Amino acid sequence: MIRFGYACICLGRPDLTASRTCRLANATPERLTELIGQNLAGLSAILRYNVERKIALFRVSSSVIPFASHPINTLPWPEIFADELAGIGDFIKANGLRLSAHPGQYTVLNSVRDKVVSDSTLELDAHARLFDALGLDSTHKLILHVGTSAPDKSAALERFRRSYDALPDRVRARLVLENDDRI
Repeated sequence: MIRFGYACICLGRPDLTASRTCRLANATPERLTELIGQNLAGLSAILRYNVERKIALFRVSSSVIPFASHPINTLPWPEIFADELAGIGDFIKANGLRLSAHPGQYTVLNSVRDKVVSDSTLELDAHARLFDALGLDSTHKLILHVGTSAPDKSAALERFRRSYDALPDRVRARLVLENDDRI
């Protein structure tokens, strides 16, 4: 069976979105709760749309849970939205869908800067927590580019290995690498 999909934006239904967010200055617990609720409703609608069109793969936006890896988001969102998350996860499993996530360009596990590696680990873990909260197994993947423009590629590979080894198990079980053909 050929399985195909798309990333984040439902062009066939631009009114459906699962990536509402706000500025950091406006990220109150109330605003984040509202946005997460809207994004989960949007994700559910997008997945129903996809099933109707036999689209089996979907790359989830990093904004489904706004500021999920940032200290500003202290919400216990997996508990607050447990019913919605379980319902979406059940729908995904019942329809044989596969989800992936591709954290942004600043998620760099082989960075020379410890803060970048630390933030990257938090970002990957936030995505894995979402997939866990949906009740999804490790066939639902986190995609990460690995490359470097630095002249010492072997040092970059060693930094990646160290960072990878330190990742939580739930992240390592889902992580897949994508070639970075530019660097």
